[in-house]
Amino acid sequence: MSYYDETHSPKEHSDTNETRRNRSRRYATMSMMCGIFAFFSLFLSFSAAILLGMSANVLFVLSKEEGQPRRGSAVVGLILGVMSTIFGVVEFFCLIQVYHMITDPQYAPFFDQAMELVRYNKMIGKGTFFCVFLALKSTPRHE
Repeated sequence: MSYYDETHSPKEHSDTNETRRNRSRRYATMSMMCGIFAFFSLFLSFSAAILLGMSANVLFVLSKEEGQPRRGSAVVGLILGVMSTIFGVVEFFCLIQVYHMITDPQYAPFFDQAMELVRYNKMIGKGTFFCVFLALKSTPRHE
């Protein structure tokens, strides 16, 4: 007797409330995990943050049980996913703007001054962000 000749009872293949509830819990937990990973991947890669944030949003939608309220972990995944997606897109456009500033000769004095401040302040122990802030503050505006 082969596998295909066996008959299975309909109860084995039916989607019971318990399996739907477990599936909903899994999707809610995966949504939260994707949201957390998306938020922390903002510091590494905006593309990963956008993809993981969108995945968290999709899993949030899939986690809805019929007639039941949303789970708290799914809501956390949605909030972190939306924030990560928005911040990832903003980070992408900021990187484009920085690229255009680097390639524009008009901003060359600013970058020269910023690099000089970075070299100087590394010798005295101040941070790089502070150096860039000083360079921005002291650079004359071109109009």
